Amino acid sequence: MSSKQRLHQERHWRAATGPLASPVLLLLQHLQQTEDNLLTNPKVCEAAADSAFQEAQTWIEAVTGRCFGDKDFRGGLENGILLCELLSSIKPGLVKKINRLPTPIAGLDNLSGFLRGCEELGLKGSQLFDPGDLQDTSTRPTAKGSDCSRKLKNVLITIYWLGRAANGCTSYNGPTLDLKEFDGLLSQMRKEAEEAESPIRSIRDSGYIDCWDSERSDSLSPPRHGREDSFDSLDSFGSRSRQTPSPDVLVPRGSSDGRGSDSESDGPPPQEDARRA
Repeated sequence: MSSKQRLHQERHWRAATGPLASPVLLLLQHLQQTEDNLLTNPKVCEAAADSAFQEAQTWIEAVTGRCFGDKDFRGGLENGILLCELLSSIKPGLVKKINRLPTPIAGLDNLSGFLRGCEELGLKGSQLFDPGDLQDTSTRPTAKGSDCSRKLKNVLITIYWLGRAANGCTSYNGPTLDLKEFDGLLSQMRKEAEEAESPIRSIRDSGYIDCWDSERSDSLSPPRHGREDSFDSLDSFGSRSRQTPSPDVLVPRGSSDGRGSDSESDGPPPQEDARRA
């Protein structure tokens, strides 16, 4: 909880309890501080993530009948095949085609197909990870451990929402995802979102806050899977839609009519020869 939110909550408590109930206020403050300390404890955070990872992997293996084998969570999902088979098991027909070629492009095709199928099932764009969270075909240096961990948590959030959708799918009667195993991770991610430098960006990114306010809107976002990094850009950070340039974006001269900036349209219009009659 941010300092501003805590101050607002304290004022609310004072107004609700009155001056004679200060012990109640102190107790509530103590409980809130205890919760904050737990959520920032590295061991607690790691345990929360491990619990979610283990449950997600167990559920995927149970639904698909396939095993991760000696691969870790990312290695088992990065080509998108297992995720496509998971979605097809929940609702056949959502995945039109699975590309089984051992190439990064094939993996991106599968991940994109999986994400489109999730949206057809009812998931919102803010609840979906980005293909780059599992595959990064750029030439950037290898991501740091914390960055990889954050990206994999984005994947876990999508698995969480897919599990919820599967539980409510009348045509599916297979294994169910134990949503309680994600409680610690969701609380941790909510706190991180609240304390982020730009709360709006954090909230819109990956559906963390949707866990507490997910049912306010039933409208689905159009298919959107274009952000470069699922946590570092908004409308980068949260929107996967291809966006039109904002008013702040400077468009190169000469580009509005489809011609390059070095075309003749960049120069002043030719003046008429006054001597021509």
